Amino acid sequence: MRKVILALLAAAGIMIACQKTELAAPEKGAVIHARTEQPVDTRTSMDDKRNIRWSEGDQVVAFMKSTLASKFEVVPSSVGKTSADFKEVPSDNGGLHSGNALPHNIVYYPYDPSVECGIYDEGYALSVVLPSVQTYVPDSFGNGTFPMVAVSDNNNITFRNVSGGIRLSFKGNQRIASIKIEGKNNERLSGSATVMTGQYGSNPDIKLSSDAATTITLDCGEGILLAEDIATDFIIALPPVKFSVGFTVLITDQKGNGYIVETDKPNTVYRSSILVMPEVTLGEEPDIPAWEDMPDYIDENGVNRGPGVNIDDVVWAPVNCGYHETDYPYGKLYQWGRKYGQGYCGNLYDINGDVAGTVSDATFPSVERGPAALDYGQSVENQNFIFSGNYDNDYNWLSPEDDTLWNTGTDSDPLKTRYDPCPYGWRVPTYGELKDLCGNYSDQVTNDIGQNGRWVSGNAQYSIKSNQIFLPAAGNRGVYHLDTGEYRGLSGMYWSSTPNRYYGCHCILTGSDDITRESTSCCLSVRCVYDPDADHTSNITLSFDSMTIYEGDTEHVSAYVRPDYPNSSAITWSSDSPDVATIDQNGVITAVSAGKATITAVAGGYPATCSVLVLPFAGETIDYIDEYGINHGKGISVGMAIWAPVNCGYHRKDYPYGKLYQWGRKYGQGYSEKYDATIPTIAEGGVTLEEGESLSNADTFFCSENNWDWHETKDDSLWGKYGSKTVYDPCPEGWRVPTYDELSELKQNYSKWSVAKYHAGRWFSGPDKYSEDTPGIFLPAAGHRNGEGEAYGREVSGGYWSSKLEQGNYGYSSRLLSFDKSLVNMEHFSCACGYSVRCVQE
Repeated sequence: MRKVILALLAAAGIMIACQKTELAAPEKGAVIHARTEQPVDTRTSMDDKRNIRWSEGDQVVAFMKSTLASKFEVVPSSVGKTSADFKEVPSDNGGLHSGNALPHNIVYYPYDPSVECGIYDEGYALSVVLPSVQTYVPDSFGNGTFPMVAVSDNNNITFRNVSGGIRLSFKGNQRIASIKIEGKNNERLSGSATVMTGQYGSNPDIKLSSDAATTITLDCGEGILLAEDIATDFIIALPPVKFSVGFTVLITDQKGNGYIVETDKPNTVYRSSILVMPEVTLGEEPDIPAWEDMPDYIDENGVNRGPGVNIDDVVWAPVNCGYHETDYPYGKLYQWGRKYGQGYCGNLYDINGDVAGTVSDATFPSVERGPAALDYGQSVENQNFIFSGNYDNDYNWLSPEDDTLWNTGTDSDPLKTRYDPCPYGWRVPTYGELKDLCGNYSDQVTNDIGQNGRWVSGNAQYSIKSNQIFLPAAGNRGVYHLDTGEYRGLSGMYWSSTPNRYYGCHCILTGSDDITRESTSCCLSVRCVYDPDADHTSNITLSFDSMTIYEGDTEHVSAYVRPDYPNSSAITWSSDSPDVATIDQNGVITAVSAGKATITAVAGGYPATCSVLVLPFAGETIDYIDEYGINHGKGISVGMAIWAPVNCGYHRKDYPYGKLYQWGRKYGQGYSEKYDATIPTIAEGGVTLEEGESLSNADTFFCSENNWDWHETKDDSLWGKYGSKTVYDPCPEGWRVPTYDELSELKQNYSKWSVAKYHAGRWFSGPDKYSEDTPGIFLPAAGHRNGEGEAYGREVSGGYWSSKLEQGNYGYSSRLLSFDKSLVNMEHFSCACGYSVRCVQE
């Protein structure tokens, strides 16, 4: 590899002058640290005499004889001067003052609300962060990158410089995008640090922590065009450091080409001075050429994130899947095999494993009990839900399992699927690709653009000379912590498309380069790879894959097309059977007559479909509006009855299977904390009718000594004998508990054991033989409570009360429809048990 060796190394003796700055006296009681405010850009600049001049909006953090920080801002009249007045920025906390006392005022530039100050030996120590990325400024250092500190026993402050700098000078015809510096002995250059200063600011020093980064980057924005005859200077602020065996500089142009300049001799950056390096002319041929025809990564929002990075002939995306600068700076987290990812909310860690605060993305999901059916879990309408496993298996969000969700090919010959979350032309990497990527990596977790993570370089030994990508420690959502995130800033896990039944593969960023397995219900990161042969149909999705509606009804279906997709705004709708169902160009489906139709949406020449089943007009049906006031739509006509679309007591989040009811009681209860929002208090029965039906006892389950009734006086009319609704009926207005005959008719035909939405159970079609085209209702296996109040059988069995009560050998019992994986029966159980209710229309 061709490189430039610097033969002449000149350490400039030009000192950066100390600045004398006066702080305006704070208002009484106004010294307070605004904890919730974010740091602002600071814009101090260096003039041609190497003096620091204050700029508009510059701010400092001040500890006014207290460990509690205050924010001060330069006054307009001091802008552009080396001496300046600063005025306190008022806080929102009412002027309260607290904190441990300090003998002096300590002031630090630039302002950062995370700076802390304490006494150290005979001076002071401040915890600060040196940015790993600086912004190019002509003839000066980047905004907020050159720290200064001052100590005084009054408001007259004299700053002393903490850092030094380096000046690099280049000629050529390239447009420079970035410049990265790395010491050859892994010297630490940016990240967490401690600034130490004696009393009155004497002899300031800085010590970087063990987890600090070994590189520092100058971002040149839209690019700085070099000249062939006059050198362009680039000034980078650096902490005092001795490069014991020299350093390496990687200059990257806007085309992705890399140019390497390095020295093998010792070089030292001193405090308050600039190390001036000789001019260098960049060659015509790059040391690290950009890969020809490198594709740009255009994300799901249509934003071009720049070209991919070629590592071992695999092109990797420059950012994580789901990345957004402000909303999802680490990308989104994905359950294995799902099309849509979600945000993170939880603790933010430093790389030592200590909690450094909390962080939340723009949105984060709710958790629903799974497993989910494929169509339900992949629906765009459910993209902000995470699905947990079921009672028997916490490790898979999907039922039945499917090993081909992200790859219907092989590890060596992958084929992208419609559920792949990567944008057009990109796909989830295979196990082999991910394993090769993690072959070499930075020695420790480092910080880049404000994120902890690792640089990985594949088969090439890691250095700034090698092609590499930065994988941020984005954290994850574990099997038992799906409702919140874990370990952001401490570790990152990245999925492959190659499964192992319940598991997908991922790469761990901290501790080792191991490739291990993780449960598919976990939420991990995805870093896409370029795939020109990807399945383009993944770029258009409908809100419904299938639906059932009645003659004369209308339903709306929406299409989602990725913004980066060609001709994404042009969608054409059609129906293959307009005599059954029509659709207009707004996505409104109208049911014309009984039958089946396929609705198709086409964007850019690629289709997505929705299967529509139109049922005969069911008569005058009403909407099922539940006890929470939520409208679940019209009932479903099966046989002679119109059945509610969901179980009584159903709530999507709190009671996804509905509630469980003791026979004859108005109020039901939850099953267990694992599934439902609340569970009942178990109390001894039998009780009086007034006590058992009281609203104050709605969350109480009354067992009885003989386990046959919660009610001390037998009453077979609590839910009506012959289809009449009573005051104790739990169904909403216009609906009632079904009769024994209605349940018996419903039971005549049914499906095999199935999963619908995210419940196990069976479809029941009444007098008509069951098929996918036959009108029916799905009864989930909601489990039950026995007469002693113990919960059993969720996801394994279900039981549904009728309104019929009869005398048995051991007392009164009610008839119900009971089923599990092998049997479907009409049985009778004691009134003290808790079972489900599926209402019928009155």
